[in-house]
Amino acid sequence: MPSSSTIIKQVASKMLILSEKDVRRCLSMKDCLEINRKALMAVSTNNPVATTLAGGTATVPTRIGLPGPVTNQEGAEDWTLFKPAAFYASANSSNSLMGMKIVSIRSQNPANHGLPLVPATIMVLDAETGIAKAVVAGTYLTGARTAASSGLATQLVLSNNNKEVQHLVVFGAGLQAECHIDAIQTAMGAPIPKITLINRTLPRAEQLKQQIMSANPQNAVTTTEVDVVLLDDKTAIQEALSTASVIAATTNVTQPLFEDGMVLPEGCHINGIGSYTPDMQEIPVSAVDRCRILIDTPNAKMVGDLKHLAEKTNTEHPITLLGDALADPQSFSPANNGSLYDCTFYKGVGTAIQDVMTADFVVTKARELGIGTEVEM
Repeated sequence: MPSSSTIIKQVASKMLILSEKDVRRCLSMKDCLEINRKALMAVSTNNPVATTLAGGTATVPTRIGLPGPVTNQEGAEDWTLFKPAAFYASANSSNSLMGMKIVSIRSQNPANHGLPLVPATIMVLDAETGIAKAVVAGTYLTGARTAASSGLATQLVLSNNNKEVQHLVVFGAGLQAECHIDAIQTAMGAPIPKITLINRTLPRAEQLKQQIMSANPQNAVTTTEVDVVLLDDKTAIQEALSTASVIAATTNVTQPLFEDGMVLPEGCHINGIGSYTPDMQEIPVSAVDRCRILIDTPNAKMVGDLKHLAEKTNTEHPITLLGDALADPQSFSPANNGSLYDCTFYKGVGTAIQDVMTADFVVTKARELGIGTEVEM
């Protein structure tokens, strides 16, 4: 009879292929939130508490980017990014992880090909042997892990202020918008009474509205009021923002989604995850300047939403790593941040360790459930 170590090596010599459908079956938002709590703490710098809670540290090398073959309609290049990462467990090396995500922006995919705007694939390695143990479809996984970080930031901020999400305003109506609604609601552990969807076009927003309102046990809030607003209706946008508890910006734009003069209520929390270059900006400067700021990684400070703060010190405008705040929630409480800022802003650009750790969980779950297709390597 083969030993357990032999069985493990036999499994490791086979590569598991998981489709988008497989990933959705294996990854609940509740699990995704807990995995990404650990991942975000693993990338915290010089924070022994975060390292202990994460169970190890992450290494995320600089990503490699290649421009796409065509320029999109807004005049910006499409891209393909290669993003490796590793997690080194502090106690048991067998729990270490390695992998790489390949993700693209292809602006013409939805209209011309009926394919996702941001297709992604993740390769997971056996850290000990270096053998590729799985290839995981990464489009939904990317949406879920990105939204999970926003959910964690929202939970942290609102819990520190003893508040609930009464009105969620979402810019965008794609996969990221869908996942953000799920993540924020799951993180807060309560239905959201009102959701406003703000989108450039009506059909996709109406489709998402029906999805929210449908009786789906995994993502249903049948008592929620859902409004749809077009992005060019500035009066309706200001009305929605004036009562927003939380804003989720999930769009691929270069200019702010609302005007500098639009008023946000005191205590509003903003999640911005769509912009990822210095030339992209979702949130206007006046709103950012009112906020205590959380970021997933230092790279977020280079994005258009935050680049105007580049010359300011952390004393002049505090910026905190989300992983550090998750390790010590009281460090981001109002009492420790002064009274200069009456709102909060989480800016996420994503980190490959989220993809690798989430994909590894999915692979483990898939093997438990007998899901996926195995091939000999």
